[in-house]
Amino acid sequence: ASFTMKFGHRMDEEAVERFRLHYLQFSLLKRELKLGFEKENHTLATFMSKTGMPSFIRKLEPLPAADMAFVQLLDRELDRVNSFAMAKEREVCTQIWHLLAQLRVSKRVQEVDATRMIQRVEEVEHDIVDLERFCRLNFVGFVKIIKKYDKVRGMQARPWFVARLMQDPFCNLDLGTLLVHF
Repeated sequence: ASFTMKFGHRMDEEAVERFRLHYLQFSLLKRELKLGFEKENHTLATFMSKTGMPSFIRKLEPLPAADMAFVQLLDRELDRVNSFAMAKEREVCTQIWHLLAQLRVSKRVQEVDATRMIQRVEEVEHDIVDLERFCRLNFVGFVKIIKKYDKVRGMQARPWFVARLMQDPFCNLDLGTLLVHF
């Protein structure tokens, strides 16, 4: 029998420890998804008609309160992840710029501390790899939570959400180019 790990546990195990506070709060979203709909006593039957479409889509009504609360929480999480990833990318770019500037100055003065320079380059490389891991794991987390939303709500929001997600900054960091600088 194969063991399938729940994504929340996988996220905990694979997260870059020093970035831990900045990851998508998958467990919180999952809990809010479950509790939000239980609290309002929504059932799938409340929103489904004979056509299988949720009533708020058929009638072009606003999203029910539980859906709105979940979407707002999801948006806040996206903003948090994007903000951290962009700040970290700027930090890495600044480190690269400083390293290159230091190398140019050191070459002119013939004072290259090769061991220290290699250590700093390796630190920046680790930052880039960790940032890529952060972005990948968060992307999977967002896709997984919207898949759960679709399942709970009987919807198909995932294609729209993934298309939107692909436009978010954390999905569009050019980390490979940063590695090539070395």
